[in-house]
Amino acid sequence: MATMVAYWHRDGLDVYRYVNKKPIKYASGNLDQIKPIRRLLGKRILIVSRELLLYARKRYPPAPMEKLKRAIALETGEIFPFSKPEFHFRVHESTHAHTTLDIWAWEAERYPRLKEIFSFNYIVPEDLAYSSDVPEVKVFQHRGITNLLAHSGDYFLGGASYPDSGIDEQDIERFLSGLGRHRSEIKQIKMYGSLPYKFRGSEMPEILRVTQGDYPPCM
Repeated sequence: MATMVAYWHRDGLDVYRYVNKKPIKYASGNLDQIKPIRRLLGKRILIVSRELLLYARKRYPPAPMEKLKRAIALETGEIFPFSKPEFHFRVHESTHAHTTLDIWAWEAERYPRLKEIFSFNYIVPEDLAYSSDVPEVKVFQHRGITNLLAHSGDYFLGGASYPDSGIDEQDIERFLSGLGRHRSEIKQIKMYGSLPYKFRGSEMPEILRVTQGDYPPCM
């Protein structure tokens, strides 16, 4: 069965289907204008773009996952300024004394309309739609924003977003420093497209330049 992925952003929805493992745009438009997509079979994944996400890293006492989920649900209204928040969380670190969670939240008020257009059966914050074979930082531009995301395998290390015109090499170096103890793990910086950044110094990870398609790299 075919896999279809919808990318939900501030201006609406971009829907892709996969042909020979490559995403091909199937439909696109404002949520109030785009026509519902019928006869959907197989995996239907909704990716919540970084534009719509808020993120927090929070420490809790050790507890089963269901109990942690209930604790987050009780606190989302205080942590995130959404009228109807939805969230996803993942364990960042766990010790005998505490559990540190990565929490992503977004406004779910338009879920009924989203499901009318695209009846998704999986939902993924964009930060978790990436992975890496080695610890790396991805740098890419999309919709007027430059994004920096650090991953090690499927493990999320950190992220930041800047206006395209408001970022330079020093910002990227500060982002690396902000990863704390994970900074030394980063083996490469993957630059998507023709980004102009150049780095000096022997302490920088290897720089890889890769082609960026006409779709979000998370695809």
